[in-house]
Amino acid sequence: MSPMSGILDLAAGSTNIFEINKTLATNDTIAGLTSVIYGGSLIVTNLAGTLAPGDSFKLFTSTNYSGSFSSLALPAVGTGLVWKNDLLVDGSIQVISTASIQINGAMITSGGAFQLSFTNTPGTSFSVVASTNISLPLSNWTSLGSVTETAPGQFQFTDSQTTNFPQRFYRITSP
Repeated sequence: MSPMSGILDLAAGSTNIFEINKTLATNDTIAGLTSVIYGGSLIVTNLAGTLAPGDSFKLFTSTNYSGSFSSLALPAVGTGLVWKNDLLVDGSIQVISTASIQINGAMITSGGAFQLSFTNTPGTSFSVVASTNISLPLSNWTSLGSVTETAPGQFQFTDSQTTNFPQRFYRITSP
């Protein structure tokens, strides 16, 4: 990796090739930019290893991200997995699970805490954000932390502060 400085403007019609290596946990990256403007095509190749939920690869490190690639060619991922494109957010791509959450139960405990139990892919990590106003942008919601995997594929979240609010909305996200 060689740090750059300034603005990187990837021209329309250009081909931008990056290699990732799941086995070695490495990837090509361009760092040290003040701004990156995406354009052209992005081709990413996995040199080794099986991609899994939570695998993340930072391709660009910059203060600002803008533009878009006209096409993305990303490595194949297994059934129930897709790529999450966070290039405009933080210059990264990551593998996430498409498995839906199956709610097993929701209750208010005897101590007044809200408790949610659900099933999903074993080993997946989740975090929870909450707000009393569902129309607020997600960036304004309060992070409540991580969800606990109580058994393979079984998850539980408890909010002990729920009684402090007349209403509270939750969003469960996978990184």
